[in-house]
Amino acid sequence: GVSIAGFYAYSFPYTGPGATDPNNGLADFGEAAWPSHVKLWDSYMNKRCVKKNKANYWACMLANYSYPYVVTPIFIAEAQTDSLQLDAHNQLPAPDQWGKDALDYIKAFGDNMTRSLQAVPQVSNGVVEQGVHGVFAPACFVHDDFTMAAPLMDNVSFKGRLIEWLGLGENV
Repeated sequence: GVSIAGFYAYSFPYTGPGATDPNNGLADFGEAAWPSHVKLWDSYMNKRCVKKNKANYWACMLANYSYPYVVTPIFIAEAQTDSLQLDAHNQLPAPDQWGKDALDYIKAFGDNMTRSLQAVPQVSNGVVEQGVHGVFAPACFVHDDFTMAAPLMDNVSFKGRLIEWLGLGENV
């Protein structure tokens, strides 16, 4: 499967200067909100994940917690600084209002995302063969705006990296 801009963890909202009203964003992605989301959405969750996380099974709704239990190969396309996660779930102000506090928050968010995505092959080892999962994680402020032109990593687009991962090469 392919996940585009769906690699979420719990939100830890920005509270510095210019933080937006949490009631104006999308759903609350803080840990405490997830039990009610699961009930409201009558959510399906990975059974292996739920079995291993009985005390907080709702974490299995989030890719950051459920992907270690995915037994089919997955390709994850996720910006290190996902604009939708930062704006709508973490109350980051508009870019023209970013000061040092906001920039520090964005850097910490990107560092956390990068560590999580780098762990994908290691954490999944033993569930799927090492190296089976693929990741495209550009360092840019976008959500799901992956095109042939941008963003690029080592001069390769998301589609190009996906074609490589699928092993299709010139057959596309």
